Amino acid sequence: MTGWNATEILQEPGLRLTESEIAAIRNRMPPPSAQDGQIYVDGVFEGGGVRGIAFLGALRCFSDVGVRWRKVAGTSAGAITAALVAADFPIDALEQIVGELNYMEFLTQKTSWLIWNGNPANDLRHPIWMMLSLLAARQLGQYSAEPFQQWLAHH
Repeated sequence: MTGWNATEILQEPGLRLTESEIAAIRNRMPPPSAQDGQIYVDGVFEGGGVRGIAFLGALRCFSDVGVRWRKVAGTSAGAITAALVAADFPIDALEQIVGELNYMEFLTQKTSWLIWNGNPANDLRHPIWMMLSLLAARQLGQYSAEPFQQWLAHH
């Protein structure tokens, strides 16, 4: 899987806030902090699997407007986003990290030898067999979290 070139993508018309849009948003925001002139907000990010990538667009807009994160929380994909935001990665770095991500790498290790359905693309073709193999293996899921944990620890 080839990653994206965030710089190239962000040059496409309509994907970035214009200066007038940024000014309009700033006019509706609370005044910046007296201590450092920054606008701080708290964020809660919901789950949604791979749809969590959509948070990148929102984070880019917040960055363009000049908003800084104070407290963050999330569930599932949102928790991953919150962890990366809490680590204080600049938006350019976040776009690079996510752009280089091959999601199929997370589906490389089965949780048991009793789960034999093969290719992840076929996981839902035979849901009854999948459920039976999960029951036989006494597992709640087919794939190990280890590849994801290694990826997250790396970043």
